[in-house]
Amino acid sequence: MKQVEPLHSESVNSLHNDAMQAAEAAMVARQEGDLERSKELFQQAMTYERKAAYMLLNERDKEPSRSVLFRSAASLALDCGNWIEAGRIALDGLDGNPPEQIAEELREILENVTNGLRSSHGIRAAS
Repeated sequence: MKQVEPLHSESVNSLHNDAMQAAEAAMVARQEGDLERSKELFQQAMTYERKAAYMLLNERDKEPSRSVLFRSAASLALDCGNWIEAGRIALDGLDGNPPEQIAEELREILENVTNGLRSSHGIRAAS
């Protein structure tokens, strides 16, 4: 299947834009019932967004852009059903100094990851 080709050189902004283009195409494919194409495009979007985020991994002075990219990449990983990768990305996003609202959203992603892994492995939460 044809991928969405990157439009720009690999800068943070261009990778983010390419990720959003692929994510939008994934949503359209899903609405049209082409789940295989949708999954491929979400994977591509996650790959672009993850690459953009990790370009800012150690750029603590780039908040909130840094943590927003990590949140977006982690969310896209969830869209791909990649629980482990979503958790890793969210943890790396929290490792910086994200604004509280973004930090809370990253923690929610981690909670979704935990619940998703429990569910997929038939493990119940402790009462």
